[in-house]
Amino acid sequence: MRLFVAVISVVISSSLLGEEDFRSWISSDGQRIQGKLIDFGEKLNQETQEMVPYATLDMKIPAGNEKKGEVEEIRRFEIPMDRFAPESQSYILDWDWGRNRAPFLARCLQVVMGEVRDLQKQRIQETPIYDRIYLKDGAVAKGIVKNANVALHASYGAFALNVGRIAAVQFAEEGESMDQLLTVNTNRFSGFISFPEDATSGGRANYLTYTSDTGQTETIRKEMIGKIIFQVREDELSAIDARRMAGGKSVFVRLKNGDYFDAKVGDGQFSINATGRTVNIAATDVNRIEVAGKNRAQTVVLKNNGGKEIGYFADEDLPIKLDIGPELSIYRERLDLVYCVDSFRPLGTIVNVAEEKDARLTINQDPGGNPVGIVSRIGSSSAFMGVLEPEDKIVSINQQIPDFESKDTTYELALEAMFEEQTMPYIVMGVQRGGQFFQVTIINAPASG
Repeated sequence: MRLFVAVISVVISSSLLGEEDFRSWISSDGQRIQGKLIDFGEKLNQETQEMVPYATLDMKIPAGNEKKGEVEEIRRFEIPMDRFAPESQSYILDWDWGRNRAPFLARCLQVVMGEVRDLQKQRIQETPIYDRIYLKDGAVAKGIVKNANVALHASYGAFALNVGRIAAVQFAEEGESMDQLLTVNTNRFSGFISFPEDATSGGRANYLTYTSDTGQTETIRKEMIGKIIFQVREDELSAIDARRMAGGKSVFVRLKNGDYFDAKVGDGQFSINATGRTVNIAATDVNRIEVAGKNRAQTVVLKNNGGKEIGYFADEDLPIKLDIGPELSIYRERLDLVYCVDSFRPLGTIVNVAEEKDARLTINQDPGGNPVGIVSRIGSSSAFMGVLEPEDKIVSINQQIPDFESKDTTYELALEAMFEEQTMPYIVMGVQRGGQFFQVTIINAPASG
């Protein structure tokens, strides 16, 4: 115990702590003791006046003289890192790296188009991570894409996106008209995708340039590529977070063509022509806007206070600034829904269900052993009629790879959380049909009346 001398901060009853969390720790001179890691950080060494790394452990102190009532107890110690053997130091550093990275992993888009993006899983990872480039002839190339930007020509405008903000691109199959681009903040854009001519593309337009997993510089014509799944970059959310924090409120805009994105609206308010008068409503006061179209004769602005305004957008174009960068003007007739509640971002097709039974699906395991579910049938009265088809593959649930190996699938557990525990406002389900990927959001919308 001599080399584990430290400052005791508290004594805890051993009955209050789970034994499974304790492990064997080795000191720098080979001593072993049972302890549970609580914290890691730096503190001032009073002797040297330098900041040094310390680990905080709850450690088991064996029983002493029973006649004197000296029973086993657990004490909390702050121990300098140099008092640990190298293997224990590595464990502490791995643990600290994992907990610091946990918030990022919870936020980042780990699954896109039904595939897990390559990402760093360990503090010291021997296996490199790569972007995956799927060619139309079936080959898969691994490497690091060097193009700085991807250009998108959408029906509502043309703009370029920094590659660092993109999670995946999929090029249309033969006979299909639209390419698809998904960003790291789960936004979806469709249109015609191209690679601009710049220094990173070798001066040639529509060529993808990448450094292969063998270290060679390679180029591929756009027409040869089926899709690209980009790796998770450690800083990929930083610029988006900074833009959102810069002022103004981001809203979630859905278009009639199925695209959706986060953006700030012009001067932070909506101008509505309501019964001959123009009403300016701050985005912070709005819950959602149901835009005219799809058999809805008017645009309805539903406020956070329960009130509403009915009318039309006063201006033909809604100026927006995407959270991922570019500024656009969206013609009002292209809008479908605008959500202004921060936590509400339904993706893809929306399916409203009033009861848990309405959202039930018959999903079978993939006979090939892949981590996907297969939709077996859709009843004529199902809420999913016209949205899902038999043999559709369920490839993700809430951006995670589902587990269909048991009856308690992740979809069933999500339904339970949404309807019984009321801890999940909606479920986002990733679906693959043939070579195409789309998303369906199931929303608990209680029946009115």
